[in-house]
Amino acid sequence: MPATAARQRGQALLFISVTTIVVLLAMLVMFSTGQLAAHRMKMQNTADAASYSGALVQARDLNFTAYMNRAMIANQVAVAQITSMVGWARGFQDTYNGDFYSIAETLADLSELSEMWTIPVDIYKSLSNGLKDVLDPVGKAMVVVLDILIDALRYAELGYHVGMTLTIPETVNNVITANDGNASLSILGWAGSILNTAQHYQFVKTFSPSGDTDGDKRFANVVDASLDLFTKNRTLPIATWLPTPLLIDPLRLVTPGVGPLVMFYFHAGGSSLKAVSGNSSKNLQGYGAADATGLFVIFDITISILGIPIPIPFPLPPLPAGAGFAWAGDNSWSSDMFTSPESQYVKHRNANNDGADSDAAVEYGGAYFDPYPAVTYWIKASDGQAASNRLDTRAGLRDYYDLKGNASGSTSNQAKDSGDPNNQNLVAPSLFLEIERPSNTIATSSSPTFQIGGGSGGQLDLPDSTEGAKVRAMSKAEAYFSRPSDLFGRGDNKTEYASLYSPYWQPHLLPNSLIEQAASFIGDSVLP
Repeated sequence: MPATAARQRGQALLFISVTTIVVLLAMLVMFSTGQLAAHRMKMQNTADAASYSGALVQARDLNFTAYMNRAMIANQVAVAQITSMVGWARGFQDTYNGDFYSIAETLADLSELSEMWTIPVDIYKSLSNGLKDVLDPVGKAMVVVLDILIDALRYAELGYHVGMTLTIPETVNNVITANDGNASLSILGWAGSILNTAQHYQFVKTFSPSGDTDGDKRFANVVDASLDLFTKNRTLPIATWLPTPLLIDPLRLVTPGVGPLVMFYFHAGGSSLKAVSGNSSKNLQGYGAADATGLFVIFDITISILGIPIPIPFPLPPLPAGAGFAWAGDNSWSSDMFTSPESQYVKHRNANNDGADSDAAVEYGGAYFDPYPAVTYWIKASDGQAASNRLDTRAGLRDYYDLKGNASGSTSNQAKDSGDPNNQNLVAPSLFLEIERPSNTIATSSSPTFQIGGGSGGQLDLPDSTEGAKVRAMSKAEAYFSRPSDLFGRGDNKTEYASLYSPYWQPHLLPNSLIEQAASFIGDSVLP
């Protein structure tokens, strides 16, 4: 064998050994990098899931409060409607069975066509007695139950808000554990979670309608705008919301004698939420319903001159007929519920709650000043304030939750706060989280399970270069308000600002700000 060939023997083995080491190092780097990258993505997903879930808890809390406010409004409307029905039924019964019915009866008997009056009246006599007998006890019981329910709704939103606020950190921690059992909140993450919990609790505020601190009676206006026209204004030119008896006697013009030519009832009535400026003990703490009916008569005296009938028709002054009153609220209202109308009630709002209701411009449908019903109204107004006409002592508006930044002074525009038109409260406080996981819980080439290359300090050992021997991930989410116009668009096509009247809160993820990234970077180096 030539000497040159002998000297080259074993060179391939050296080349293969070096190449094997390089390939092995590359594989170890790829394995370790891949493991860290895979778990880094898993941790990011975990952080996103945790922050999103925390924001979801916030959204659910705000939506629940909105549902409770709506339920309270609906039940307040029901109280007003029942009070209205009871007051109307009492007035209906008093008109056909009360102290003054004999006036109409006497006048009708003067007519040859008195059956036009007496036939419908006989029907209404029985009907009105039956309605009053049913609505009086049933209405009172229903108002009491509704007032208890309103209290329960208020306490429900109070308890739910506290409970859900305390649930935010627990939810975040549970989601992290469920997604990655080795991950947990970092010190910075705990600080963000605790800060958000405090901010969310203070994001809402208790407003007191009775204390006139919710900004120009916001809650009261929503309640009133939700009332139907029967509740706000029951005034009709012809008597009640049932056909009135109507007597028209044309024979009176050609027959000598006296009697009614035209006779019918004129009814007025309505209900309102009572308000006293500057008196928080009485403000918005009572509902009043007043109905009064007067008798309209054109009387005729027909005389005969040379056999020719000469009719002399003329209107009689307004005559009393009947009245009914019902109220629900604090005892202090008994002194002036009906004897001091107009000056102390929530002005009726239109259905859009953007102005006055032109169909209900005055209190009690003007029953206290319209000439015909006013006669009966003022005769019986004092008796109407008696405790026997009260349905419940606990009626009226309750405290409620709304966004703290909403109306807090003299404005009812929920987009404003102390005159700032930019404070639209479209987002809740954001939830910033940082989670971490010890790097030694991730299987890499340096893990105790492998210890490739002799373990720590070995020739092929790849040292852990993660900051603080931990892998970290950040995330941020928030609850925001958005009413989808394609599904729940407003009738006026306006954009609705955030409030706790509408349940359109939902969560979404946000990018982390540079400040948060810097805080995380510094925290990695400083915090344990």
